[in-house]
Amino acid sequence: MSREPREEHSSTFDPLRRIFYRYERKLILLYLLVIVLLNVIPLAWVHLNQTYGIEQSFIDARNEHWTQAHKESLSLWKSGNSKGAITFLERHLAQHADMQLRERHGRLRIHLMIKLTEFYLAQGEAKKAEAVSRKITEVDPNDFRGYQQLGLALMEIGKANEGLEQLKHALQIYPYNLLVVKKVIKFYAELGEHTKVIDAFENYLDALYVGEGVLAYSEDGKTFEKGHVFKFPARIDGQSHTYRIYPETGRYGGKHFFSQGEGVKRLMLAPIDVLNVAMRIEQLRITAKRDVFDEVKEPLLDERSFDSWKARPSLLRREGDYFLTVGGNAGVQADVDLAEPQNVAEIAITVTLYKAVDSETATLVKHAYKNTYRLKEAKKLFGNIVIFDELGPSTKKARVHSKNKSFSFSVIGHVRRDRGQELPIQTSLLQALPEISKQDRALIFTGDLIWSGTEKRWQQVQELVVDALKPPVFIAPGNHDLHLGTANGGRALFVSHFGPTYFEKRIENSQLLVLDTELSQGDFQGAQLAFIEHALNTSLSDPSIQTVFLFMHRVFWLQQNEEFRQMLINSNKSTRKNRSPDNYIKKVLPLLEKLSKTKRVVVFGGDVGSKIPICYARSGNLEFVASGNHAVKPMWWNHYIRVHVDGADVELEIVPLEGYPMKNVSHYTADFWEKNTSRLAAPEKIS
Repeated sequence: MSREPREEHSSTFDPLRRIFYRYERKLILLYLLVIVLLNVIPLAWVHLNQTYGIEQSFIDARNEHWTQAHKESLSLWKSGNSKGAITFLERHLAQHADMQLRERHGRLRIHLMIKLTEFYLAQGEAKKAEAVSRKITEVDPNDFRGYQQLGLALMEIGKANEGLEQLKHALQIYPYNLLVVKKVIKFYAELGEHTKVIDAFENYLDALYVGEGVLAYSEDGKTFEKGHVFKFPARIDGQSHTYRIYPETGRYGGKHFFSQGEGVKRLMLAPIDVLNVAMRIEQLRITAKRDVFDEVKEPLLDERSFDSWKARPSLLRREGDYFLTVGGNAGVQADVDLAEPQNVAEIAITVTLYKAVDSETATLVKHAYKNTYRLKEAKKLFGNIVIFDELGPSTKKARVHSKNKSFSFSVIGHVRRDRGQELPIQTSLLQALPEISKQDRALIFTGDLIWSGTEKRWQQVQELVVDALKPPVFIAPGNHDLHLGTANGGRALFVSHFGPTYFEKRIENSQLLVLDTELSQGDFQGAQLAFIEHALNTSLSDPSIQTVFLFMHRVFWLQQNEEFRQMLINSNKSTRKNRSPDNYIKKVLPLLEKLSKTKRVVVFGGDVGSKIPICYARSGNLEFVASGNHAVKPMWWNHYIRVHVDGADVELEIVPLEGYPMKNVSHYTADFWEKNTSRLAAPEKIS
């Protein structure tokens, strides 16, 4: 039986049905796409908020989070709890490590990492500072601070050449950084590269500029309202410039100056984005007009001059005239007390701008000009430069010293072995390094680590000592260290490994000066003498410094008076044959004596050991310690000195290296050596 065909029923939905059948697959795909988008868009929105800070409330909350962490770490540091500050930052950064690449909106995470490296360097933990600095350069290759901190850390741990390259990279990004410029200049000065010193300094001066200026006003003498923005001259050349602002016209953009409020009690001039520029305010002239609606065509009705300006606390001041502007927080202010500011027709300020440098940098640069016979050029250049005793960002500012924090460091001299030995340094010292790492904050060599300053020997020192120690190694070079065929022939190689041969370090409340007695034929001269005088004068006026230590190779004080005659005869050759260190006796020693009236001062020399291992002298709070080791057997008296510091108290402990006991340091005076032969019998060995 045949089947009847089914009757088709027409419907209003037939056209839609036909469309669906025809585009069925495409419609299904479109449906799936809509479902995906509805799920992805909210997630993408959240991601964009977190990544780029689109939502302002998110940005504000995150900024507040990091800002508060910064404040808490600084509070701990300033209270003297340096270890607590470091631990706080370490934990905080570790807990938010996932945010490292997302903090693009405020740079605050990077800022905390920079602060942590400053804390590490201030505490002598340069290797940790190096690790964090490398992370900073990876996270943001365009932030000069990462390369700056990395360079400083590498120089601290004895990788001077690599550190110099990082500092140069920092200057390519940000050429105005005087802290880095000073390091580079000092490095080249140590090598005697006078032309490079001058080039580095002139490049820095060419980069200095002042961005814009803001004239702001205060109705209550405290809270400032932003006023007009104006341009400073492109060149900073010691020439006077006058800036005029017309309040009612708003010629320089922004608010109409003095357009609101009933009076003005104070004006502030604030340069924006400034580094190391001295500013002198010549005059402030405020001109009134007859009526607020009059144009400025009539003769001036009122004129006021203000000769006295107050610097904000962040500025340096010199002789009441020059103000050093160091950044966006810079500014000077004057009380004006204008009852009816709306009647002001014009404000005119006359200023003179000078480039500025610190005295230490100026001394090094002038010395370089002198050695290249360019004194006239130097005189012209420094005619428009203001010199301040202290200037620019410095690691010193990160060092907050606890008044009673106890610590120790070790000092050792003359540890070289004879020529041809496989190891360059006494094996007994190498065996003592783990204990030194455990107890001390630094190990300081007072010269003659090795027989001759070859590349091979310095690589051995790097591997056997520097890399093996947790605390940093500081070296006051001796004649053997710098000898490479000729006296001082190996100086460039030494500097390439360890950086400048004279420098200052701070540990808690102590100032350490590591000096170079081989630089000027056995005396302190030129830039090094200026450095020593500046450092000691700074200590005189700094109450946070309670103890001062000097480290050198040649034992200059053996030539001070007759009481050391026997010691001088039995000292090592470079000290025994040394000409009279006149500058040390006439200029440095009086400063040490003056300093010792208020602080504990200890001077170490290492050019002894071949015949006499140690000699001690004291005058009030000023102590002298000559201490060194014997390179060949018998080595009964080989030792190092551990210096214990607790506030202003200093204790010197002799630590034997060969197991033979020694008495207290103060036992071995010049009188002792007058009564004993230079080659002593072995003391009873410690069981």
